[in-house]
Order: sequence, then C-alpha cells, then structure tokens
Amino acid sequence: MRPPNPATAETGTPGPAMPRLFLRFGLLGAAQLAGSALSFLTAVIIIRVGGAAVFGQVSVGLSVLTYALLITNFGTDISGVRLAAASPERIGAMLPAILLMRMVLAGLAFALIVLLAPVLAPDPGGRTILLILSAGVFASALFPAWLAQGVENIRVTALCIFGPFALTFALTAGAALGAPSGEAFAASRLTADFLIAFAVLLWARQFFDGSDRARIRSAIGDLAGQSAMIATSELVRGLAFLSDVLIVSFFFQDSTVGHFSAAYRIYLLLVAVAAMYSIVLFPRLSRAARQGRQELRAELGSTLLWTLPPTAVLTLVFILLAPWALPLGFGADFGAAVPALQLLGIAASLNFIHRNYSRTLIALGLARIDLHVKAAVTFAGILLKILGTRQWGITGTALALVASEAILLVWLGWATHRRLRAEAAR
Repeated sequence: MRPPNPATAETGTPGPAMPRLFLRFGLLGAAQLAGSALSFLTAVIIIRVGGAAVFGQVSVGLSVLTYALLITNFGTDISGVRLAAASPERIGAMLPAILLMRMVLAGLAFALIVLLAPVLAPDPGGRTILLILSAGVFASALFPAWLAQGVENIRVTALCIFGPFALTFALTAGAALGAPSGEAFAASRLTADFLIAFAVLLWARQFFDGSDRARIRSAIGDLAGQSAMIATSELVRGLAFLSDVLIVSFFFQDSTVGHFSAAYRIYLLLVAVAAMYSIVLFPRLSRAARQGRQELRAELGSTLLWTLPPTAVLTLVFILLAPWALPLGFGADFGAAVPALQLLGIAASLNFIHRNYSRTLIALGLARIDLHVKAAVTFAGILLKILGTRQWGITGTALALVASEAILLVWLGWATHRRLRAEAAR
C-alpha cells in the first residue's frame, strides 16, 4: 500500500506552503495545549489529594519513564517519520519491524528499571509508583504515533497527542474519588497509555500489507542503522531532562521536589507545544533534503524567519505572567519556584530554536553530528546543574538549564550552517 501524501497531492510541491504549515502546527498545538491543560488539572488533583510528597514521587517515576521510553523507541519515532515521509511504499514492512524492535527493547528497559528501583526510589511507596509507571514502556512499544506523523494524518496525530492526557485525567479523577493513593494515580496513567496505544494500533492495521519475513528483517536492519545515532542522541538528550528533577531530589526533600516539579511541568508544556512544530516541519525538511542542499537551506531560513520574532515576544509575555501561574494553579507556597519558572521559560524558547537545526542535521543524514554536540553539552550541563543547585537551589537548576540550552543552540546552529555551506561549495 502506498498512502497518498497530502502535501504533494494538494500543492504539487515538496511540501505545504508556510501558512498551511502554521495551520497544522496550530491544530496540533491546540491539541497539546488542551491535553496539557488536563495534565495540569491531573497534577492539581494529585497535589490536592495526595500532597506535595506524593506528587514528588509521581514526578520522579514519570522522569524515569520518560527516559526509559527513549530506550524503547530507539529513535524509530524520528527515523520512522523520515522513512514514511520519503518512502511511503515501505510502511507495510516498517510497521511490524518497529513493533518487534520496540517490544524487545521495552522488556530490556523494564528489567533495568526493576534492578535499579531501590536506588531510584528508596521509599517503598515511591518504588511501587515507579514500577507501575515504568510498565508504560510496553504501551509505548505498541503506540505507532510515528506512522500518523509520517503520513501527515493530522487527525490521528492529534488523537495521539490529546488522547493520553484526556484518559489519564478521567481515570485520575475517578481514582481520587474512589481510592486516592499514589499507586492509584500511577495505575490511571498506565491504563490510559495502553488504551490509546491499542486504539491507534487498530487504525494502523490498514497499513499492514502482509510483508514476508525477509522484507521485515530487511526493514529492521535499515531502521536499526538509521535509528542508532538518533537513539543515542535522544538518550543523551533525555538524560538532560531526567537529570533536572532527580538532581533536585538528591539535594532537597519531597516537598521542594514537588515545588520544582510544578514549575518543570509548565516548562515541559512549553517544550511539548514547540515539539508540535517539529512534527509538522520534519517531513518537509526530509523532502527538501532529497531535492538538494540549496532547497534545504532555503527551508531552514524560511522557518527561522517566520518563528523567531513571535518566539521572542511570547517569551517576554511568559516571564511577565509567571508570578501568577504557579500560585494560581498549585497554591501560594509554590510561589517559591517562580524565579525558576521564569528561567525555564527562556530555556524552552532556546529549545524550540535549536530543534530546527537538530532536525535539519537529521534530515541531511547527519545524526552523528547531532549526537556529538548533544552529548558534549548534556554532560557539561549536568555538572552545571549540580553546581547551580548546590549554590542557588532550584533557581540555580533552572539557570544551569538556560546556560546549557544556549550553548546547544549556538553549537548546533554553527554545525548546521557550516555543513550546508560545505555542501553548497561542492
């Protein structure tokens, strides 16, 4: 089966016009915002019913799960999109190949978490929460969100984004009314992940074409080769996200971890909304890369020209509104995390900008460069976070994150433009 490419079918060009790109970004961004609003309500329920300590335990468990998902996905969420956009005729073999790869990796990731659980969560209650949440790696293995993105099915992609938030909120609210405990909240998240995974997998059945074992094995080989560098880069980058909450948890009590986690959730919301732009932009970059370096350079310049000014304005607005966001959403005592939240807003903007360069390098087939840059900055950033947290508390953690994102932006931007100039000179 060769699914139609809506971009080329409608315009006859390698991709949609920039206004259409922003329309798709707006739709997915709205889905992310709506889902994240429910996520915030879910966090409020956990905090109000379970307290800051339980919320801190759940946050640690979710941080570990987020990193474990990078192992499970093994870069196939990016390489799958790239291959589906550039070679849709291969989807029939890619789909079972990715499912098989992910299920094996999910088992390995979960086993590793079980072994490390006493270290990651010394408290028995927190350990149980961690293990329940970590079982979500198997739901992720079955979740073909990459396919919806690769064939540019906006409706299913929006469901992949909004669905888990909506179900988690509904199940968490039910748990709060019936069995309000950290374990029940974790089980709500796990159940929601599996329900959405199965729903999207049923939609994906139409793309199975009965590929034989030889084609599936070939697809696994191709995916493993293309995904290895991407996976390593994502694992390294995920370490940066995982380290923020964990570093704070090593220095402070659960209540302080809960305060920082509330601010960090807002930061993750901003990063998640920015990621929606990467979702709609990456297939376009991949097609431009196949046409030639000049087309890709023009594509990159166009997206930066359209996005940098509004990013700067929105960042300033966020900094001004931050003093009201935390106390209003979580309670007056969370005002202590306002300076950290303002810095995290700046870090989210820097993250959005350097994603453009990162995806351009991957579209060029240069995931190795992306990996080298992210690895160097991530490990240096962890050291900065440890020093900043010891010196200035959670504000120091956020300040170190801003410094790391700024360095990453400059380095990735330099590497991307250098490579594009070198290719153009050939």
